[in-house]
Amino acid sequence: MPYLIEGAIAILAVVLQVVLSNAISILGAVPDLGLIYLVWTVIRRGQLAGEIVGFCIGLLLDILSSGSLGSHSLSFAIVGFLLGYFYNEEETEQRIRNWPFLLFVAVGAFLNGIIYYMLFKLASGVGVVDYFLGQAGLAAIYTTIIAVIPMLWSSRRPLY
Repeated sequence: MPYLIEGAIAILAVVLQVVLSNAISILGAVPDLGLIYLVWTVIRRGQLAGEIVGFCIGLLLDILSSGSLGSHSLSFAIVGFLLGYFYNEEETEQRIRNWPFLLFVAVGAFLNGIIYYMLFKLASGVGVVDYFLGQAGLAAIYTTIIAVIPMLWSSRRPLY
């Protein structure tokens, strides 16, 4: 049952991100709600779950956003894999409830931007500085600011 609820939350996050992208964008940058859920999953479940959830969220995002199929799924799976190296079962609740969650989200967003640039934007002739100052950097900051909401929500629950 918890996996169904978590799956519904992941689908809801991606659908909200795609549907509300024009309404919540700032200077063309949209917060990556799927990435926030991916980081939450990596902290709670570990590396393998992060890879699987990252691929599924990315694939759903690719299908709904009419982007190139596989671009987000590959970059999210790699981000889930890399962030999974820092999984620690004993510190799970403390990481979700405090600033490490925001740090993981920021690192994940920048990693996602780097991977997405190297795999899909490099050949298009977009400069790395222009890409990170214009779109990826602002989106990473925006995603980290939005990640304060689930962090505060989880920190108000009792720790037992």
